[in-house]
Parts: sequence; C-alpha cells; structure tokens
Amino acid sequence: LKGTWTNTVTLVADDNVTSDGIETLQHTRQSETLANESVPKSFDIKKIYLAEYPTVISGLGRKKPNATDALVAAINTGTLMVNYQGHGSEDLWADEEVFNRVTTIPRLNNERLFFLSAPTCDFAYFDKPGVISGAEELLITENKGVIGGFVSSRPVYSAPNAALNEAFYSNLFPDNSSTHEARTIGEAYFITKQVFDESNDEKFFLMSDPALVLNSPSIPVAIDSVNGNTLNENSIQIKALSTVSVAGSVKNSNGDVDNNLEGEGFVTVYDAEKQKFIKDLNETVVKQGGIIFNGRVSIENGNFRTEFVVPKDITYENKNGKIVAYVFNDNNDGIGFTTNVIVGGTDTTVVNDNKGPEAEIYYDNINFENSFLVNPDFKLIVKLTDETGLNTTGTGVGHKLEAILNEDVENTIDLSNNFTGDLNSGGKSGLIEYNFFDKEPGNYNIKILS
Repeated sequence: LKGTWTNTVTLVADDNVTSDGIETLQHTRQSETLANESVPKSFDIKKIYLAEYPTVISGLGRKKPNATDALVAAINTGTLMVNYQGHGSEDLWADEEVFNRVTTIPRLNNERLFFLSAPTCDFAYFDKPGVISGAEELLITENKGVIGGFVSSRPVYSAPNAALNEAFYSNLFPDNSSTHEARTIGEAYFITKQVFDESNDEKFFLMSDPALVLNSPSIPVAIDSVNGNTLNENSIQIKALSTVSVAGSVKNSNGDVDNNLEGEGFVTVYDAEKQKFIKDLNETVVKQGGIIFNGRVSIENGNFRTEFVVPKDITYENKNGKIVAYVFNDNNDGIGFTTNVIVGGTDTTVVNDNKGPEAEIYYDNINFENSFLVNPDFKLIVKLTDETGLNTTGTGVGHKLEAILNEDVENTIDLSNNFTGDLNSGGKSGLIEYNFFDKEPGNYNIKILS
C-alpha cells in the first residue's frame, strides 16, 4: 500500500503527572530529542504530547480522552511508525491511559500496519502464562495493529530506554535518511545491541520478522527549483499572496533524472516551524509549521512541476519553511525535501478578492449526493474550490479549515492537515477527507468553516 502515510512518524509522550504526584522524568524532552536527532527530516512527524491535552476527571480517574482520540485517528489514517515514550504496563500507556489494550484496540481500523517502538515498562510481557500483553495483541489481531515492534518485557528505566531507542532509530535510518540505505529491522536491532548490552537493554527485544524492511519511500527525489531559481546555499523567499512554482525530479541510483519514471506525487509546502512553551512541563517543544500547500502532481519522464498561491495567513517571521515531495507509482515510491525556502513578507502587487471558497459536503463517497445515513465509522468529504487559491495553513484567526459538530464550538475539529489539492490544480481546488469513528446513533449536524 503506497501513500503519504509511509512518510509519517507519530510520536507519543507521557506528561509529568502520575498517581504519586509530579515527577521529574522528561518523557516529552526525550521524544523531542528523538525527533530532532534520529528521525529523518523528510518525515512528516505527528506529535501527541499528553501535556498539551486537557485533563478530564471522572470516577475512573484522571484521563485525557482527546489524546487517545488523536492516537486512534493517527493510526487509522495511516502512520509508518508509532513511538511511545513514558510510563506503561502490560495493558496501558501512561496513568491517563492514552492507550488501553481493552478499549483502544477495538477502535483501531488500520489495514496499513505500523511498526511500534515503545521504550516503556512491561508492554510486551510475553511470558506470563494466561496473560496477553498489549504488544502481543496488537501483533496477533488480524487486519489491524502492528507489523512488528521494538519493545520491553519487564520494568525498565527512562533514561537508558531513551538512549537505546535513539540508537535504534539512528541505526534504522543511516545518515538520518529514509532513502540512503534500506536496512532490515533485524540489522538495525543487531547493530544497536552490539553497543547497548547492559541489564536494562537486555529487557528489550524485537517482536518482528528480522528480515522486515519498513515500507518507507526508497527512491531519492530532488526539489530542483523554486520560482525558476535553482536551490543552492541561498534560500529563496516565498511571500504571502504570491504565486510560487516548484519543480523537481526523481533520481536513479546514479543520481541522474530517471526519465523512465511515470506516476503521481504530492508536493507539500510547510510554513516555518514554531516554538511552543508547555507551562506544565516548563518545556519548549517544536511544532511543525502549518501546511501552505498540499497538492497532487503528475510525474512525467521523471520530472514534476506545480504552482500555487501562498495564503495570507503565514507566520511572517522570515524563517525557513520546508518543501516535501512524495512520488509513487504501482511499483515504487520516493521522497525528497528542502528547507532552503524563507517564508515571510507579502506580494503587494496582488489584490485580495476577500472571497471565501465554494464548499460541497459529501459522506463516504463523493459520487453519493444527499447522503444522510452513515455508519458509526464514516468519512467526511468536503470539496473546496477557489480560483485565487485555498488557505490551508490553519494559522490565521477565523481562517482555519475546521468542522463544528452539533454546535460544539468549544471542541472544533481542525481539518487543515486533511486537505489535498486536486491533481495539477495549483491549490485552487481539492478535497478534505476526515474519518469519524465510533459515533453513537442519532441525528448530527456539521458546519464547515473555510
């Protein structure tokens, strides 16, 4: 199964609140270190940090249901890997139970199996008679769950866990690249265990076919130019309201353009990264910039080109953004990226028409009009069109792509990352596709803000 999910890594981190009070362990900081130092920069990194989610106190204790919802949505939408950093047991992740074997696994609906790394206690306690651990059930459940895991079978400690896990990721992705060398899970595990052989490390094992190679994009792709300017040491600026062109190419093993490759691709342009201070942790984390453009392109003779209008709602900080190109056909897929673009400023020669896009709402299938009956698990589809370009950054006040379900304005649903531009449309039309799960029977109304 090809798709941008093969270029996605989901990082989940515990907060610092336990049943015994506030602790000093830095699970979120460990996750940030993994993201910054060991995960290739080409990946789309989704972060689910419990400290950022609201707490709900009930008769069942302290919970963070929105974090669990985000985890289930990330898995069901598709992610190559999930990493959990924090406290755990045979059945649970975190005191707030962001993952609960009994209640979370039944909610999973992911035919795109992910690889799990879980530097936490006991989650793969496989040798306790009569007991199935969470990791085991994720592995043996048919048609969903994990393809394998790097997990522990006993109580382990936070700091050495993090060091071991970072080494495993670094060995899985040599030179911090997903396309440099296709290592098997077993090779990465073997190299890691040659160095990490202390008592804590011995409690970790590979719950996987060691010959497995992750389904990450393997063909190198280059972003060749922006606005006709070749990318080199000098970054190219893209301004709000300006029309930007991006051209790139797919490379062969010799580094030349693969003129025989035909297919499709997705070009995604991100705003500059943001720093977010989490008061409860007294910690600053990096948040990926909003999506300025995400559109489908044709690959012809190994080359692709697209253009789009930069929305007005950018950060204006004149910092580096990122352009990622994912390409695929029936046989292969590839990835490439650049950060040699500066996002900021405004093209003052352009007149803003101050009109919003046209929107059409469908459910499950765009060919089914007037569909009012849906299953508990259903897909919301919104078709958007705007001849001056669509704003998908999700950063402007009142300008987000979002849904309001049953007038619940306090818990809007951010749709910004679920939009994909139509093939070769230049960001002027496209679809939002958002999956709902486990909805109770009854009447619902939904409002789309764009």
